[in-house]
Amino acid sequence: MIDNKIVKQIIDEVNIVDVVSEYLPLTQKGKGFWGVCPFHHDTNPSMSVSAEKKMFKCFSCNTGGDVISFVSKFEQISFQEAVVKLAKRIGITINLYNDPESEKKKIYYDAMEEAANFYEFYLKNSKEGLAALKYLHERGISDEIISKFRIGLAPNGTNYLHLALNEHKIDMVVQSELGLVSQNPQGEIVDSFRNRIMFPITNHQGSVCAFSGRIFNSTDKTAKYINSIENPIFRKSDILYNFKNASLQARSLNKMYVFEGFMDVIAAYKAGVTNSVATMGTALTRNHIKSLLGICDNVILCFDGDLAGINATKKANLVFSEFNVMPTCIALPEGLDPDDFLKKYGADALNNALSTGALNVYDYLFKVAVDNLMIDDVKSVENCKQEVFSFLRGNVSKTSVEFYLNKLSEILNISLESLMGDFGSVRVEHTPNTEDNIPTKVVTRKRNKIPNKVFKAYETIIKCVLQDKKLYLEYVKVIDLNIPNVELIPYYTVLLQIGDYYNQNNNLNAVDFVENYYLTDPDRELINKIISKEEIDANNIDAFRQCLKTLYNFFMDDLKKKMLEDVKNDYDKYDDYLMLYKNKTL
Repeated sequence: MIDNKIVKQIIDEVNIVDVVSEYLPLTQKGKGFWGVCPFHHDTNPSMSVSAEKKMFKCFSCNTGGDVISFVSKFEQISFQEAVVKLAKRIGITINLYNDPESEKKKIYYDAMEEAANFYEFYLKNSKEGLAALKYLHERGISDEIISKFRIGLAPNGTNYLHLALNEHKIDMVVQSELGLVSQNPQGEIVDSFRNRIMFPITNHQGSVCAFSGRIFNSTDKTAKYINSIENPIFRKSDILYNFKNASLQARSLNKMYVFEGFMDVIAAYKAGVTNSVATMGTALTRNHIKSLLGICDNVILCFDGDLAGINATKKANLVFSEFNVMPTCIALPEGLDPDDFLKKYGADALNNALSTGALNVYDYLFKVAVDNLMIDDVKSVENCKQEVFSFLRGNVSKTSVEFYLNKLSEILNISLESLMGDFGSVRVEHTPNTEDNIPTKVVTRKRNKIPNKVFKAYETIIKCVLQDKKLYLEYVKVIDLNIPNVELIPYYTVLLQIGDYYNQNNNLNAVDFVENYYLTDPDRELINKIISKEEIDANNIDAFRQCLKTLYNFFMDDLKKKMLEDVKNDYDKYDDYLMLYKNKTL
């Protein structure tokens, strides 16, 4: 607990004008100083800072307080941390780490800071560093950006970092727990990162908690990127790259961009967009979104336009919907990511694309669904329908559902009743025609009862594919375009998510998937229920294939019934269905 006398001493003795002017420009007007408020989107200086009153006050957003509260708000640190920071200015040292757990974390952060300093020094002061700097400069990464993002270099030597940390009295156990070193088969201690350009990852308070290392030598055939293991101070589900640096501008503009990788963040920075963050190789989680919404109301997703990026957008939208927030999305032209777009078209073009190209997430996903539509191909039509259905099945208002199904009805030239029936609604209301007084119609779609063996087949398949990527690919090959009944959507969705996780990771097991991949509570509950079923043997390949056959037969029967139902009303559809049916073989 910090003594109130120290708090009062800091407020009395630290010049608030001097402190605030270190963060933003101030102009003197009379006895007071004025500046652009960093806590809202301010275009004209509306924040007053008074050395006499020892206070700051924004007359637009009403944010105000003393020097401690300013530093706390600006740097997004706790009141106590701001006190510690300001106390040093008047020669007072305060130790907040009196309990063992806090002291341990301080040791971890100190170790990571020493590692970051070492990598930075080695990049700028070694022969190997010259080659790495040449690579960075050729990629358009200037010395200013290198310093801004604290980019460094891991030596090619076996244990240079380990020896450097030893010099700073960093315990070997701490080095290992943080994933900075490991033990090779010969029992030697070796650096985990070698011959890689290093990007430090900070937590949301600005302390280094992890690293990502990228190869830069064209002859290096190892993985392009490797990241720190999750450790006592780093969890991917909590951390967004560049969050601390981006927060001030994001708060001021009430807008934050979210990218897939840190090179995208750097590309945006080069284009003058400084309010951007990136996920750390994982889907957006509730903790990520809580952090984002604590800064601003407007979140713009800028993921790649490939299947993985589209699926990431869908999953992110589901999490945002839990907070009753609708994000916007940007898809850069030609499917380019920000870094490639910058190289091809330049900084001004990227800035313009990011500033003007946003769509609300539903418009974006609807556009994705219809972009590749072939209106005369029943397979394409069915695929388009399911793409639209998939994003409307979240926490979407009835108004939005009807709006987008109406749009889809016009594009496909299919009645709204039919689409709503396929969507799984039990009721579609029409505005009565005042001339002929047609009553409101209730449309229901009959669905045959699903055999219990189909649910059991899905459970077996899910448990098996969680253990073996080859089995997942076998499942996709057989059940690639079959559209599940409404009751089967949860199983179908889980398998899509497993596939998305495989796209991000070469290896997978059930524990990794459940712990490291964002899942809604119903999906997580379903998976855990399946995993816990001891009667399902995940290693029984014969049982897996028998269940695959069960699903195949069920879906083929369903397809035939749907075909017969539709052909009654439009015989021209027969050839389309016949071709679709013939193309599906086990």
